[in-house]
Amino acid sequence: MAPETKLASARRARVLRDVARVAALRLQALTDPNAFSGAAF
Repeated sequence: MAPETKLASARRARVLRDVARVAALRLQALTDPNAFSGAAF
């Protein structure tokens, strides 16, 4: 299903990058729960 309004290419790239960043952080948090707790420092 296509979006009703098309995003400008720069905005689309930013949204994609933001979604990918959040997904990577969630995956990292799942694999290493202590990664963001500060316990390593």
